Amino acid sequence: MASISVKLGHLEEGEKMYRSLLVMNSDNYKEGFLGVLEIYVAAAAFADEARTMDLADRYLNSECVRHMLQADQVALAEKTAVLFTKDGEQHNNLHDMQCMWYELASE
Repeated sequence: MASISVKLGHLEEGEKMYRSLLVMNSDNYKEGFLGVLEIYVAAAAFADEARTMDLADRYLNSECVRHMLQADQVALAEKTAVLFTKDGEQHNNLHDMQCMWYELASE
């Protein structure tokens, strides 16, 4: 049921289900943890697919970066985040563009 929720786009609901399964069956903690991580990796892949459909959409780019950071794909998220910055000092441009969420999430 949890993986179905993820596939339908209800990531938070799927994560809650996975967490409740972990509490009920702590012996399989590692399996459960890998399952939760799989949710974030799948979300990042779906977000990247959506982003590539409309490369001019800054919102989709930001959502994709957020999901990549949740999936611990920091290098890929960094490359994706700077797509809307000017050439030169790209990380300073992120600060100028008021992308504080990126600075907080990537720490």
